[in-house]
Amino acid sequence: MVLLYVTFFHLCVRQLDYGGAEEAVTRHVLEFVDILTPHALGKTGSWDLLGALGLSSSYKMSPRARFLAVSLVVYLRSQVVDGNKRMRYRRRKKSAGEEEEEGADPDAALPPISATSVELVASREVLLGLRTQRAFLGLSDLIDWVADFSADEANELGAVDELIRHLVPNRLYVEKYLQLWSEP
Repeated sequence: MVLLYVTFFHLCVRQLDYGGAEEAVTRHVLEFVDILTPHALGKTGSWDLLGALGLSSSYKMSPRARFLAVSLVVYLRSQVVDGNKRMRYRRRKKSAGEEEEEGADPDAALPPISATSVELVASREVLLGLRTQRAFLGLSDLIDWVADFSADEANELGAVDELIRHLVPNRLYVEKYLQLWSEP
């Protein structure tokens, strides 16, 4: 699942870097969050994406997978602005051989995080509430890190890779392929 998440986010960032419609990318991210949210909360939800991966409707996420899902939901909700129409994103600077897009300013300020969004407040409460659940007792430092990281105004959609790289290898999962994937 982790590699699926990473691939999805790389495709979204690539779309934004190469001129894809920002509203379409935002819609795809929100659809992903809508599919992931019920499962992150331990409820049953749409199995469109997860069913396509071969997971049955009786699948229950492990505590590690659930924590990662809740973390992604909180972070992604914090990056959606302007009434779910735009993502907080800063285009990557083009390489020397590529032309800059007219009017594109890679150093432009990001729009502020909408801390009053109902969905964001609810998902943050769920994240912080994990500290009191027995299955997540050893993750309190990571829960605090995710809460701080998602509230940091300097982060944007492109930093989701940093979030996953911080959480996954050697903290949530110890599989060798994830350790190799995360090496620079």
